[in-house]
Amino acid sequence: MVTKSQIALSFIMISLAFISGTAVVGILQSNERLSTSGIVTRPAPPPPPPSPPPEPDIEIDVYSDSGCTQFVSNVDWGEILAGSTITRIVYVKNNGDYEVALGLSTENWSPVEAMDDITLDWDYDGTILEVGEVRQVIFSLSVASGIGSISSFSFDIVVTGSA
Repeated sequence: MVTKSQIALSFIMISLAFISGTAVVGILQSNERLSTSGIVTRPAPPPPPPSPPPEPDIEIDVYSDSGCTQFVSNVDWGEILAGSTITRIVYVKNNGDYEVALGLSTENWSPVEAMDDITLDWDYDGTILEVGEVRQVIFSLSVASGIGSISSFSFDIVVTGSA
């Protein structure tokens, strides 16, 4: 509680400040509050933001057999003649929680020039793969007749699923 003598002292201090020609006023604020018991209380911190919803579980796996027991980690194309096409059969299974459409791309060509003369295609028709469905897919690798001096190559085949 503020007493009359404290108010009078504050008034005198303010008056002296004005008499000397210089005034300094400072306001201090605090977010601390005194409860009726005299204990300092602070507001509770804000709750953390809500967690984002979980990402959909999309999982596409490629197998060498229709029973989906042998994962495919690489495709052995064997010996390929310039100007020819060779095929390999794989099985794509939707092991996720949503139906998906498939996509195909290639990357990490070595040597880089090989991608100008070698193309990869597949017979996937764009239809949706249901959850748990297995689809036979035929990869076709075509080598241009004018491939030149490339005698070996490698690249990554990327099969994607999108809901």
